[in-house]
Amino acid sequence: MDNKLKFQQLECYKLATDEQKEKLNKEQYFDLDKLPGNQLQTEFVEYIYYRGTQVSILTIKRERHYFNSLCEFFQKSSHQENSLLDREKDFWIKQLKMWMIQNGRALTKHKVTNIQTESVEKAALIRYFESLLEFTLNRSETNELAKDIWHLERLPLILRTNPIVNHKTLNFRGIRQPDIREEVKKAIYHHLKTEALGSIKRELSAMNKFSKYLDEKHSKISTCEEIDREIIEQFLINIKVESNGGNGIRDDLLKLRNVLETIGKIYDFPHLTKLFLKSDFPPERKAEFKSYSDSELKRLNAQIVKMEEQIARAMIIHQMLGTRISDTLTLRKDCLYKHD
Repeated sequence: MDNKLKFQQLECYKLATDEQKEKLNKEQYFDLDKLPGNQLQTEFVEYIYYRGTQVSILTIKRERHYFNSLCEFFQKSSHQENSLLDREKDFWIKQLKMWMIQNGRALTKHKVTNIQTESVEKAALIRYFESLLEFTLNRSETNELAKDIWHLERLPLILRTNPIVNHKTLNFRGIRQPDIREEVKKAIYHHLKTEALGSIKRELSAMNKFSKYLDEKHSKISTCEEIDREIIEQFLINIKVESNGGNGIRDDLLKLRNVLETIGKIYDFPHLTKLFLKSDFPPERKAEFKSYSDSELKRLNAQIVKMEEQIARAMIIHQMLGTRISDTLTLRKDCLYKHD
């Protein structure tokens, strides 16, 4: 199969003058077979068509050399990914620079301006690759919700995140039924507008467990519309038999109910809002509060002052606040001030 993107297909070729066309060589195409994987080929094609609306055909001719160099780069086994979006931009640029050094290619170019001043700029191949990555990233933001793995920085939302845990993605591949997966995506996106990311991750975990149960016990179920009270009762029996109890079950059931109720409201499945009864949820375990005795605090503080200075400060602040140490460590160094 001829898998070539010809210059004649680009907008700039149609607008080119005869003089410009005469300067083109015989090989007037991009050979897409040099790229490993259909998704990479698609991403390059979209970018080349875009460039065809922005630059002249002679610039496209020059950029084909950069395209061929990137094909060589991607043919190396350690660089073969399904998509440019599988890695961060900084990672790709770092890998390209390493490859260029290994192949004796310069990373910079000296440039002399019209007024005889010298400057140093990035090599043209690096600038071309950066432009390609930025275009692909910007284009993907509008299609991010259609993917099974969402990169959180690409979502058009301000997320409530925990500074201790750096979550970068939401993975929906654990939901085995395609239709249910799409329904859950809409519910999760709706919840992202108001809920903390940690809560969203637990909702997704609860749906993954429920999806696995449906796949094993009710394989004919393909959409949340088909879920009824009988299935929920069987699921409750299953988790009570297989689990060791604790607040984990209660939390999973609450998260599952939240997601299913939201799906019911979005898709107009009213029965999903009535699947659970109050008696379905195990009673919540009451926390047992403990405190240090005065003698324990004296022994603790006697040792704290012998610690490294910053650690000692952190431990003293930790006592004053009464928070978890993980919360205490999120404080910035400039968050304290002396009264008056």
